Amino acid sequence: MLNTINLEDNSSMMGVFRLASVEAFKGFIDKPKKLDTPCEFFRKNKLRSFRYKVLKKGDVRLSVILPSGKEHYAIQRNFALAYIKLVRSYYSQQLELKHENKTNATC
Repeated sequence: MLNTINLEDNSSMMGVFRLASVEAFKGFIDKPKKLDTPCEFFRKNKLRSFRYKVLKKGDVRLSVILPSGKEHYAIQRNFALAYIKLVRSYYSQQLELKHENKTNATC
């Protein structure tokens, strides 16, 4: 089913389009939040150690040992990219665990 929107007669629809375009523009100009430095990340999350290894193809494997003893790692082309991927995946994993704990507690 195809519906046609008459932009000349419907001023309320123009407001919706205007608001949507402003919100979309804001999404492109917002600066991303700065990542913690490795030291801040280490202290804030009470990690045991950082480890890195240069692999055969030149990639860097960066890992941290969590307080529970588990290892969390990321592999990228260089140290900076590996650190960014490690931090983002670590925090996303923490959010998933919190969300999972909340849903299990309410059941």
